[in-house]
Amino acid sequence: MNMESNIYLQNNNDDTVDLRKYLHLLLRWWWLVILIGLVTGGLGYIISKYMTPYYSATSTVLVNESPGTQTTDYSSVMMSERLAKTYAELMVKGSVLQQVIKELNLTYSEDDLAEMVEVKSIINTQLIEITVETPDPNLSANIANMIIGVFARQIEDIQSSRFSESKLSLQTQLADLETQIADIETQIDRVVVQDDRKKLEDKADQYRTVYANLLLSFEQVRLAEAKSVSSVVQVEAAFPNPEPVRPRTMINTIVAALLVGLLVIGV
Repeated sequence: MNMESNIYLQNNNDDTVDLRKYLHLLLRWWWLVILIGLVTGGLGYIISKYMTPYYSATSTVLVNESPGTQTTDYSSVMMSERLAKTYAELMVKGSVLQQVIKELNLTYSEDDLAEMVEVKSIINTQLIEITVETPDPNLSANIANMIIGVFARQIEDIQSSRFSESKLSLQTQLADLETQIADIETQIDRVVVQDDRKKLEDKADQYRTVYANLLLSFEQVRLAEAKSVSSVVQVEAAFPNPEPVRPRTMINTIVAALLVGLLVIGV
């Protein structure tokens, strides 16, 4: 028991001696520690200043589910979240980035632009955030806003194309009937014989009935299109931010000074 106590006391004495030694060295060479920290911090500051600054801009969009599928149950909420995730993936695909490069006259490649863009869906919402980092704050905002504009148009075109053939066919038939009805009305004005006039009027009535049915079909197709098309609405536009997100000059300076200072103390 006495032997264990002696060993414990000896260890405590050794620790006390080491601590005193470190304190003595620190008090003796404190100016050197501060000097090295200042020099290292200054180097970190200079290096950060010479690095290319990058500016960030963020825009937020809301994914509206098609009215025809909107309900208030849990499955509908989950479907909306999955749709937002899908749209987030599509926003950084080649077709969108190509059009953005074209409309903004960018010199970046698709791969370069993709690395500057971060798109993420916000959990448990129908919101998507688009963040862009470039060396130009105005360019970052323009790219973020343009991605949304291009993607919204492409989604609308893709969904509308499902009804375009039906609408075009009905529009053609309506135009033909309008021409035929106009021709018959012209003939009616010229006919003198009552029987012939009556036949033309009956024919014109038939054409008007067919025209009304086609017009109703056309409106039904348009209504079905409106109910089945989901949309992307920009709820928060991106604006230029004059403060760079990297490099963080002051943070880099302080971290460099502290790390080297601690390293010197440890040595």
